[in-house]
Amino acid sequence: MAKLHALLFHHKQLLILLLLLLFGVAIYLPWTDKSLAADDFKVVYDVSTGKIFNFNGFFRPIADLSFWLNVKVWGVGAKSFFVTNLLIHLLNVLLVFLLGQRMLSFFEVKNQWFPTLAALFFLCYPFHNEPLFWAVGRGASMAAFFALSILYIAMGNQSIKFRAVSISVLYLLGLMAYETILPLFILLLILAYFKKERRLIGVSTIISLGVLIVYFLLRNYFSGAVFQGYSEGIIHLKPSLWVEHIFKMLARQWFPPLQNSTTFLSLSFGVALVIGVVGWWLLKKIRSEGNGAIKMTWFLLITWLIFMVVAS
Repeated sequence: MAKLHALLFHHKQLLILLLLLLFGVAIYLPWTDKSLAADDFKVVYDVSTGKIFNFNGFFRPIADLSFWLNVKVWGVGAKSFFVTNLLIHLLNVLLVFLLGQRMLSFFEVKNQWFPTLAALFFLCYPFHNEPLFWAVGRGASMAAFFALSILYIAMGNQSIKFRAVSISVLYLLGLMAYETILPLFILLLILAYFKKERRLIGVSTIISLGVLIVYFLLRNYFSGAVFQGYSEGIIHLKPSLWVEHIFKMLARQWFPPLQNSTTFLSLSFGVALVIGVVGWWLLKKIRSEGNGAIKMTWFLLITWLIFMVVAS
């Protein structure tokens, strides 16, 4: 009976995942007929004329290489770029679903709807549209793929050596796709702490430092500077402006920018109030689920806060 139950559960999960992916194709595929925009034209022109890598202000060679391969395989048609972006997004949806399942096991939480809801939210979240429908925005989706893969491996039970090598390679590739996953090493240390593996904490620290040193050396060598493009502005940003950017980023996670600042602020406070009420209700529910649910909630909150600050 136990084997039958496990088999039925496995088939149910596969069906849910398949429906999620089909839903993603249904809502996004019609939009892949749009034209290129803004920087897309320059990037497509550059890669089609043999200039594969662009180190002018940015260091994202993995994303650059994907654009070159896109042109080599499918040509310069706009649809091929957007279809590729959609495939990467759907692959990330799959990883979110699998990571959700592994997270439940890692933190010993019994809530089988979490992976499905997380994957559905990731699939439909409106502000994920940029890496979908802006051809050169693909780097963000590629970095997300590497980051999700790293977290999935970090929560696994493979040998420390296997995890160390895999995470090192994926972390470096992810940084060279889009640099915003840089704070990922903080999450690796938190996971090692939760797992109560002292050796893993030391290994995670060494891995992170080693990868970051290699990344910054490569970035400096090829592009001529460690901080450039968007990251250069962070150094000169005033604390008051940073707080303002974080507040705007919080609001932008729920609705698009508005011309009327009064409406924007009113909606922001309204959303904050709703989140507060829902959060209070969830906190009560989480406490009843046990210590594992509390740890998982803290991990998710820390993840959200870290990458929200980076995005701001």
